[in-house]
Amino acid sequence: MDIPEKAFQIDRQWKRLLEVPAGCDRTKKNPLAMEFRLYHPSDGSSPYYIRKHCCLAYIVRGGDKSRVCDSCPLLSDDERD
Repeated sequence: MDIPEKAFQIDRQWKRLLEVPAGCDRTKKNPLAMEFRLYHPSDGSSPYYIRKHCCLAYIVRGGDKSRVCDSCPLLSDDERD
């Protein structure tokens, strides 16, 4: 976020994930939108978003659930800390 151009790109991508695509019924929720919750680490470090659904990337690592992403919803908050 220290580089304005990168901050702009991140913001643009974030908005794209949450907006209703052109041509879609605007009265319905975007079927491609992702839902997140803001997680506040107990160690006081910067908060970050947790996805609602797992991306299943750990399967590429042989299905080892000890190697899930930090933002994986499969982890409980205690495991995440």
